[in-house]
Amino acid sequence: MRTSVTMPGRERSGNMRRLKYALQACLAFALLAAPPTTAAAAQTRIGLEPFYFWGRHFEPGNDISGAAPGFFVDLRHHTGRFELKLEGVPAISVHSTTISAIGVPESQSIGILDSDLRLYVDSQQRFFVSVGEALATQTTPFAVSGGVTHTDSRVVGGRYGLGTSLSLSRATFVESQFVLMPALHGVVSYRVPAPFAPLAPRAEAGSNVEFVAAIGTHAGRSECLLGVHSINYAADFTDGTAADQIVSVGVFGEYRYVFGRR
Repeated sequence: MRTSVTMPGRERSGNMRRLKYALQACLAFALLAAPPTTAAAAQTRIGLEPFYFWGRHFEPGNDISGAAPGFFVDLRHHTGRFELKLEGVPAISVHSTTISAIGVPESQSIGILDSDLRLYVDSQQRFFVSVGEALATQTTPFAVSGGVTHTDSRVVGGRYGLGTSLSLSRATFVESQFVLMPALHGVVSYRVPAPFAPLAPRAEAGSNVEFVAAIGTHAGRSECLLGVHSINYAADFTDGTAADQIVSVGVFGEYRYVFGRR
């Protein structure tokens, strides 16, 4: 269930900017204060994380929602005290009961692409801060007289996070990360069937909070993880009305393969 808080647009935008600048200052301080680490072999990991996604788009009289299984593709490269991580969900179709009920053979689709640069702030590489970029996309069809109108939502913004990577034993480890995306901005464009007049794009702004925690084991070049992952993305149009929402929460399993010397 989504809870909205009414806030004047300019005040909300100003608060988001101040929060973003504060996070950037903290990350810059961590970068300068981090101690040097001992040399370590570079490693590259690729992983697959099955997950379940739910999305919703809001239009007057045409709120559309759907859910479907999907997966994250996880690619990361670790060298020294830095790690570059790319993670995304290829565009997946989610079943829309509203559209199906009127016989329109189309469905909603969502996609996510995130990038993070992690900096380990201690010599044993147990704790890290991260900064990156987020992209969320959502395409939603809804019925109009004589056809289907499609809305295409694209928002981008910065990601700022804190996390841990702790060894429990030679073969067991735990990972966790909290990421805040306080200022995501984009537009919703409309593809309207003829002979209807085109609709002007509408600006939207939102935020996202992500949390992941997992316990894993490794043997040779394989890593297997079991954990919990949550995403809570919501965006509003500039007039304050709801625009888009993507929510995922639940237990996941992930398999990773490690390239490079362990």
